[in-house]
Amino acid sequence: MSGAGDDEALEVRAARILRAMDSTPLEGIDASYYEHYAWELRHLVEDLLAERGSPRQVWLVWDCAYLAGVFSAEADAHAFRDDRVDQMTADYGRNPAWADAITVTPARIPGDAAASKGARS
Repeated sequence: MSGAGDDEALEVRAARILRAMDSTPLEGIDASYYEHYAWELRHLVEDLLAERGSPRQVWLVWDCAYLAGVFSAEADAHAFRDDRVDQMTADYGRNPAWADAITVTPARIPGDAAASKGARS
């Protein structure tokens, strides 16, 4: 069972990843950017699920075709999505297409997801 310190470590890691993603200038965003941060977020989610007993469903936030976040609570996913839309609007002005391009989708987690944690290279 995880303690409060473990949750804090995961929160610190998540905040670091999101800060790094948010501070990347547009010209620095390319395929390797998305590959790198999707990989980091995947590891973070795997660790979170392993520590919390692996819920059967998560919510994925997509920014166009790129994974922007993974949440165990649907309300948190929608709040994150709304924050991203607000940030895009503040940075670049209102564009309804951006709001439509940032989506939340549910994802089922196989029962053996925690067992696959040790298989990463």
